[in-house]
Amino acid sequence: MVRELAGTGGSPGQTVRLTLDLNLQRAAAQALADAYNYAEPNWANRTHSPGGGVVVLDVNTGAVLALASFPSYDPGIFNPDTPLFFVGNYISALQNDARQPFFNRVTQGQYAPGSTFKIVTTAAAANEGVFSPTEIFTCGMQWVGREFGDTLPVRLDWRATEVLEEARFATGDVTMAEALTASCNPFFYQMGALLYNRRGSTTLTDYARRMGFGSATGLGSIMPEVSGVISPPTSVEQAINIAIGQNETQVTIIQMARMAAGIANGGTLYRTYLVEQVGGDDGSAATFSAQPEVVGEMGLLPETLAVVREGMCAVTQSEIVGRSTGQRLGTAWFVFDDPNGVRAPYSVCGKTGTAQTGRIEPHGWFVAYAPADDPQIAIAAMIEHGREGSETAAPIVRRILDAYFNAPVAPYPDWWTGSYIPMNIPAGATGG
Repeated sequence: MVRELAGTGGSPGQTVRLTLDLNLQRAAAQALADAYNYAEPNWANRTHSPGGGVVVLDVNTGAVLALASFPSYDPGIFNPDTPLFFVGNYISALQNDARQPFFNRVTQGQYAPGSTFKIVTTAAAANEGVFSPTEIFTCGMQWVGREFGDTLPVRLDWRATEVLEEARFATGDVTMAEALTASCNPFFYQMGALLYNRRGSTTLTDYARRMGFGSATGLGSIMPEVSGVISPPTSVEQAINIAIGQNETQVTIIQMARMAAGIANGGTLYRTYLVEQVGGDDGSAATFSAQPEVVGEMGLLPETLAVVREGMCAVTQSEIVGRSTGQRLGTAWFVFDDPNGVRAPYSVCGKTGTAQTGRIEPHGWFVAYAPADDPQIAIAAMIEHGREGSETAAPIVRRILDAYFNAPVAPYPDWWTGSYIPMNIPAGATGG
């Protein structure tokens, strides 16, 4: 240096405290990684599922307690002591990995929600009064909607093409809450048509927006976050498809978790946040301290919330059976409440989802909140191009909830190590 013309002194660094629960974050990341390693012979093989994601939120604040996307990478590689050539080779390998390790599936991925969207449809139908919560609907293996304006000759329930014979049965008589528990496609076909015909073409998608879809949740200043796609239907057919989480509807994993949090806390949408505090650890005043911020209200009646909660809470319970069949209604009872397995020692309310993707492998979802009687956390997990949400995402959520409640860790299903059996979701339908 010849001479210094001007300069500005640096400022001391400040401690940044995140909202993450360290143990829960570790559990979430490990649950995802373990699932993909264990199920590699099956749905987790890279020829099928390239990755997945999971996020856990505080239902009363919107704080992010855990966020994991798979595959990930080791940020320690960017340590200044790491040789530059090694860093370059590592980054190049990550950039060339078709599974996109740099892609945050929780905030950047946009996915068809499948049957998890039936939570929205249930809320809209109950709130708008197009179907009484105590009214009985007979859920058959198929639905003919000609009288509602549907041009398809017939639409099938997801159970109609189940691989296991014991799973192929008509759900039978159900209330609105039971239809959500059983994920009865015919019921939701009809609700989509009724909402479109009686309450207007934008009613269902308006509820979706009120419940947090179609807009970013609040992490955009920290990490890339997309808004998803909520497009109003222009025909009865589109309305029916939207009602089961298909058509052009695209959501993010974190939007799903926030929606579940809203159902749990009484209908309030909070801005999600990841930074708890900046500075202040040395006794001085903090430069920044986060405060929970309400950004919207779902506008759901108490009786509407009660119906949705009843339907979600029964999804994981083995003793809930059909009125006319005696068959178990819940689509994830065997994950959390299998009498012959490791029963969860806590209560959880959830919804499975299996979304068509244009490939034979669907996206698998599970969204939930827990505990049922005093909700503290909401969680959403999604597995790209795997199998049904009850078979892939739900066991991962179970593993994370086991960690949160300090419960014995349930093993992943043995069949994950077997060969992959393709799904067969009916056209114009969605899985349970």
